[in-house]
Amino acid sequence: MRAAVNVLVDITDRKAAELRLEEADEAKTEFLAMLAHELRNPLAAMQSAVELAARAEEDQTRRRAQKTLERQVHHLGRIVGDLVDIARITRRTLELRRERMHLAPIVERAIETCRGAIDAAGQNLEVVLPKAPIELDADAVRLTQLFGNLLANASKYSGAGARIGLSARRQGSEVLVTISD
Repeated sequence: MRAAVNVLVDITDRKAAELRLEEADEAKTEFLAMLAHELRNPLAAMQSAVELAARAEEDQTRRRAQKTLERQVHHLGRIVGDLVDIARITRRTLELRRERMHLAPIVERAIETCRGAIDAAGQNLEVVLPKAPIELDADAVRLTQLFGNLLANASKYSGAGARIGLSARRQGSEVLVTISD
């Protein structure tokens, strides 16, 4: 006599849980890669400011370097604070701290983060902003990070002596910022 027993086990829930774990792991990996990239920008600006202060003969130049360092230390502190909030990784959300501000200072800070790389490559950065101030309701740190990353990438992937452009213009109630290389 021969007998056979077939047992079927529904593993749908287990497979769904495994998929969620894989997605969470991918999100963490993406976050760590983004974090490493984000940490490099303020550190590069801080290094440039330290070098500028070290060879500066004028107090005004030293004060400008000190202000850059202060802003970048604050920026770095904010990034580290974001790292503590691991829940954002699994939810794939980002807390924006919106406030009223002007675009020009954000652009200036973004340029500070990558000025050293642009100058070292002998590249020409052309910035065109409207004469009338553009007021935003936005997260200044996130916009600075965004523009800084785009400028750093434009510098990194452009040759020596290349032209990099940053322009902004109003489009109705919105603002269009373009970075080109």
